[in-house]
Amino acid sequence: MKTTLIDNDLTLAVEDAIPASPVYAPEEILALAVCASPNGSRDAGDLALLHAARERGITLPYAQRENSWEAPSRERPYSTAVLKAADKADASPFMVARGNLKALEKLCEVSSLEKERMNKAFEEHSPSGFEPVAVAGPARRGACWASCPCTP
Repeated sequence: MKTTLIDNDLTLAVEDAIPASPVYAPEEILALAVCASPNGSRDAGDLALLHAARERGITLPYAQRENSWEAPSRERPYSTAVLKAADKADASPFMVARGNLKALEKLCEVSSLEKERMNKAFEEHSPSGFEPVAVAGPARRGACWASCPCTP
């Protein structure tokens, strides 16, 4: 499914997420990507992700800890935020990162096989002008990251 949002002269599109491993479902990756946006963001890319989640009927099961979002920097080319399950008062918080695919591959020490698989999937979108956005979430059974291609 492809969601398109037009913001002034900028057209943004969000396609279904491409999991790096089978432990994350595409819907969960998109929810992580949305929740990794700054609270109250009016950025067109963040709004496109939110619109895509709503269009797909995805509920956002995470709440972002107040003032936990940190913008990318020269030293850290991805943003981070602390999230927690929204419906569980005693849930443990976890960090999520969103940004450049190559930077998050390094962050998570992705295996050669996963790296090859992800890069191949993203190359299929490159001719159409897609800029891949990766999301790194909490480790689960050996997987530490997931990704969602979108075009800002």
